[in-house]
Amino acid sequence: IISINGKYAALAVLAAYIILLTVFWIPCWLLSRVVSEFGVYALFLTCLVYGGRCLLRLLAFPGTNVRVYGEIELEFARYSCKMLDGAVDAMDDFVKCLLSCGGGGSGGTNKSARLLGNDEYGGWGCLDIPDTYKRVKVYRDRVLGVYWQVLHCLLEENGQGLATTTSSNPLKRGNNNGSSGFYRCCERRDTSASDLPMMESPEKGATMTETTTSSSAPYGNNPLVGDIGNMANLTPKAKSDGRALYNILTTILSDLSTLEESLSNNILRNIDNKAQLKAASISEESRDLAMKLMEQMYELKKLAKSIRPPKASKSPFPSGGEEENEYDDDDSDVGPEAVRQHLEEQAPSSSPTTIGMIKSAIEAVSDMIDPKPHKYIFGLDVIRGCVLARHRGARQFWVNRSGSNAFGGNGKLDVIVIPSLVNTDSEHCQVQMPLSPRDGRSPLSTAERNGRKAVLYCNPNAGLSEVATGMGLTGGNIDGSTEGDPSQRSWTTYYTEHGYDIYLFNYAGYGRSFGGSSWNESSSEFAPGFVGAMKRIIFNTFIGFTPSSESLKADATAVAKHIVENIGVDQFIIHGESIGGMGAAGAARALTVGSTAAGRSSNVSLLVCDRTFCNLNAVAQRLVGSWTGNAINMLTPTWSTDVAHDFLAARCPKVVANDASDEIIHDHSSLKSGISFAKELTKGSTTNVGWMINPPLQYRVADLTSQALPSKNPPSWPADKHISFDESFHFAACARRIGKLATAAKKKAAEALSDDEEGIELSYLSSDESSNKSARGVFAQTNNTSSTSSALIQIWTKLSCCDGLCGAPLGVSVKEGMDVTISWLTSVLIFGSHVLAENAEKRLKKVQSTNSSTGLTNVDSDTFQIEDFDSRPDGHDEYALIAHTIPIPEVLSSLKDLVTENKIPEVENELKYVTGCLTYIVSRLTSKENGISITKRRFKPNISDDNSAGCFLNLHCGHNNHYSTEERDQLMALIRRCCDGDSV
Repeated sequence: IISINGKYAALAVLAAYIILLTVFWIPCWLLSRVVSEFGVYALFLTCLVYGGRCLLRLLAFPGTNVRVYGEIELEFARYSCKMLDGAVDAMDDFVKCLLSCGGGGSGGTNKSARLLGNDEYGGWGCLDIPDTYKRVKVYRDRVLGVYWQVLHCLLEENGQGLATTTSSNPLKRGNNNGSSGFYRCCERRDTSASDLPMMESPEKGATMTETTTSSSAPYGNNPLVGDIGNMANLTPKAKSDGRALYNILTTILSDLSTLEESLSNNILRNIDNKAQLKAASISEESRDLAMKLMEQMYELKKLAKSIRPPKASKSPFPSGGEEENEYDDDDSDVGPEAVRQHLEEQAPSSSPTTIGMIKSAIEAVSDMIDPKPHKYIFGLDVIRGCVLARHRGARQFWVNRSGSNAFGGNGKLDVIVIPSLVNTDSEHCQVQMPLSPRDGRSPLSTAERNGRKAVLYCNPNAGLSEVATGMGLTGGNIDGSTEGDPSQRSWTTYYTEHGYDIYLFNYAGYGRSFGGSSWNESSSEFAPGFVGAMKRIIFNTFIGFTPSSESLKADATAVAKHIVENIGVDQFIIHGESIGGMGAAGAARALTVGSTAAGRSSNVSLLVCDRTFCNLNAVAQRLVGSWTGNAINMLTPTWSTDVAHDFLAARCPKVVANDASDEIIHDHSSLKSGISFAKELTKGSTTNVGWMINPPLQYRVADLTSQALPSKNPPSWPADKHISFDESFHFAACARRIGKLATAAKKKAAEALSDDEEGIELSYLSSDESSNKSARGVFAQTNNTSSTSSALIQIWTKLSCCDGLCGAPLGVSVKEGMDVTISWLTSVLIFGSHVLAENAEKRLKKVQSTNSSTGLTNVDSDTFQIEDFDSRPDGHDEYALIAHTIPIPEVLSSLKDLVTENKIPEVENELKYVTGCLTYIVSRLTSKENGISITKRRFKPNISDDNSAGCFLNLHCGHNNHYSTEERDQLMALIRRCCDGDSV
């Protein structure tokens, strides 16, 4: 209406002017009377910078936002209530089976009534007792028992195994769980009263042997060792709900134990004998106990319904407008990757509209400076307890932060360690773990280490250690189960199953970890009212710790040093995912500084940077705009997010894992591309690598005016050991010009066939995707297309599908821009040999005898062959609907044949140069010099000769998804070669 009506437009302008005058100008004018005009400008600039830094913090470190904790709380609360409902249903079925055993020799029910389902017991009979009792035991051990154990520790033992004055009947263990007696859920050894506020980090390498058997905790769960939490930041109602849940679980488990005792001499003793079970009956006492148990289970169901988050709830904080009578009954995936994907979907930047983004950002900043209490009992404290309860030998401890006060020194880091399955025994688990600190203790001796291997896992930006293993209760290693799809398991399960203890921690500012002021050390109760809110706002705005790139690296370094120096391990791997790669690379560099060039680093066995960026500025440029690179530098002048520099500087075996189709980190901004740029073009300098690069003026003019590029000699091997910036830009410009002309020719061909098609360049997957025809079929049916245009289309069809070995096909890179094409070129030259080595290994395995252990390293010449460029699956169909990338040698052969048969003067110079560059790639990668070098780097990565670029792992799983089974096997093969020296 405003755009077509002048009156409304004038009113809209007037309204905007009045709002601006009253909301902004008049307050600023009045303020200038007090602080002067210069003061107003300074205040406005300060607010702008502070708001920008807050927004940057929300985007770079979303895990520090209290709203993320709220989302985790909501998901786990819904899941927990569903599990409690499932326990009630399982108990209901079991009790009905018991009540049906009333005598008469027929299981207590008529067969026809059971089939029709109209008996009072819902069709259940005595013969169903084994199956229903099995379900009851699973829910008792893995759901009710875990929740009771965690709540008992939090409510009765202050989260640290210390008795309180609160009166509560502790759980009495029945015959199935050991002898009668009382149990304390939290294990605290060598703890004095001064240790109450927080369990200190194990220092001086003090060790102990914890013997954990199936009876060491109720129902075979792991004892809760360490500081579980204090639930301080909960509303009074949430704490009341927690107390009510704890009391009813105590009653239910006690009644169930009593019922099992009464059935132990009859039903349960003959549970595997169908004949005796069919004729069995229960006493009146057992019947009364069963009925009493069902009454308690129905009370639990009512309680679960009352504390379950409503379906309409979008916020973890109290709100009076929420509908409390609607519930979400859909099943929730609580695996680690699903949780992280959901959290990233809830990020402030995920709103599709500008107004929504602004609103979300304002709410996020408000919650950041004045966090509100959570209103559900199932928060991070309960999740943390559940993680420890379902992993045998797991424990929590604190590590003192290192670094200066400028980066929040003197804080503490919340760490969880989960020992390896391989190093434990399901019946008798002996885990060497550090005690609380004492003077005079030293790290583990060689004999005490006993070959222990450890992994330090650095979380992605929206990750927390509490959810690194998922939020479900069915995982963990407490029962030794390894069922399920291996590719869907968390990194915790992956590493522990392969013999590595894994250390999970939260960066300062994430979860309970903190830095800087000691105000953060004790989580005090939430103070309501205006005074409490002002204290929080002042503290979080001016005093509180805020994470940065330097703090993340310092935190990872502190935990890594603690593991190496105070605990002691034989093998130590640092694995960083996404932004965690920044912390991992920084820690590896810090721990390997001063190591000699010969041999392996004495501290770090392997550094794994998993789907990591080269620097944060480059990622922001691709996600937001090119202006963000310099904006970040202005807002955070002290930040150093140069992951590529730390990665190259780390003197240890390294692996860089990358997916060229990553939806979050653009391939040009990835660590792989940053390393390639530094190694190939900038002589090792990583300053601003991965940033958007404007082509030189002559190439921009040629691209805009569609001018032919001048003739230029391509690089040649072995005369040119590296390519130059000018050569790389010329290659990108030539490929782009060929693509643009071929696209124009294809559009004309499509018009002749009355087939509408749009696009800047030809598709790299098929010459005619819309009709699913091969290029030759189109050419045969196109009578109005000249032979030159047809040849040009064929050339680009082959060229656009050219395999980048470790990245996207050439056509995709050309469409993204010249700088992305340069990334494609440098990545092939630096990391392409790693893919060739993998393909060569597969080739040699087919021709070598099965008992040969020499591998590729014994080949003295012709290490790589032309067929090693082919990564397509065996038996692929060239004209299938799913097309595959074409190996570089095959593309070269096709281009030479097409150029020989057809003269294309429009792109003669461009074709000559592109062909020359591809020839250079093949010659350089297949040379003996390059082959020997890459063989040493891949199969003997502990040799530091030319090892700065590390090994490459090519992924196809995206940014947030699990590795495929094949990719996990490839990673473990690299780990074995790096750490164990395996040759095959």
